[in-house]
Amino acid sequence: MVQGCPWCGYMWWGSWAATLLIWILVVALIVGLILVFMRRRQTDDRAHRRDRAEEALRELYARGEIDEETYKRRLDELRNR
Repeated sequence: MVQGCPWCGYMWWGSWAATLLIWILVVALIVGLILVFMRRRQTDDRAHRRDRAEEALRELYARGEIDEETYKRRLDELRNR
């Protein structure tokens, strides 16, 4: 029986199909991790933008440029996006 080389994966798991399956799983894992990190970054960016918008809205309210009803309505709109 041909053993092949253990470091290159050929015939290591007994057949080419098993080796192919392992590589598919490795690639799927890498793609999954990339997607998770990209999603996490987008969520962090959205939260940061919302915080800045809420801060600007609080400043408008504190300076008296908008009334309480407008402040609450706009704050609701920001938080529901």
